[in-house]
Amino acid sequence: MALKRLFVTAALAGMLAGCIEDPEGEAPDQPVIGEAGDEAEVVPLTEGPRFEAAARAVLGEAGEVEADWGGEPMRVRAHSLILLDGANAALVTQGRNANDCHACAGATSIHYLRASGPEDFELVEEWIALVPGSGWGEPASLDRIETRLASYPVLIFSRGYTGQGVTETNMSLVALSGSGPIISEPIMTSEDNGGYLGEDSPDYRSVEGAMSEPMPGQGFTMRYTGTEPFERRYRVKGGRFVAVED
Repeated sequence: MALKRLFVTAALAGMLAGCIEDPEGEAPDQPVIGEAGDEAEVVPLTEGPRFEAAARAVLGEAGEVEADWGGEPMRVRAHSLILLDGANAALVTQGRNANDCHACAGATSIHYLRASGPEDFELVEEWIALVPGSGWGEPASLDRIETRLASYPVLIFSRGYTGQGVTETNMSLVALSGSGPIISEPIMTSEDNGGYLGEDSPDYRSVEGAMSEPMPGQGFTMRYTGTEPFERRYRVKGGRFVAVED
């Protein structure tokens, strides 16, 4: 089977093969659903035989490896395994940029797998450096996996950056659809210009946002508090979460 390697600059294309039963006749492990207030999250595997088997299918070994991701030298390690429907799964790998300068970002890749045995996987397709990271070589942080936004898991990554006295954090939503991961444009989660203007300045701005009112298959609202409270609605368009005007 010819495998595609897609980079962030490429179109997110290619269909994942349909769901199949475990070839050994055993149902794959089910994701663990946990309650956190009114949030339902998928808890991925981060250790154990199935996690290590997935890492070997993608990286060749279960530990850290060196790789070139889009011209950037990365130290790559498997981060988490999300078990999907049937025998399908998604492995998240994260790369720390060997050039750990202020403007050098790490990255996160998504790899779709299919179980070929109780503790074996084969690589179906992968999207290299799909999610950009922060400065100093760090990848984005996988904060949680949402089940309230779509019929499939949505990975929520966060990252931040400080430049010229302005600190901003944002999140990226990656929907694990059957045809491949769909990444939305970054969504601002906080911003503070106090390092540039000072908190006594009349133009000082400090806001922090949180997701609310999730509607499966439709979208959600970001509510911001701070010096300039406001709301911003996001709706699903073409599989992505897009800001819309009121």
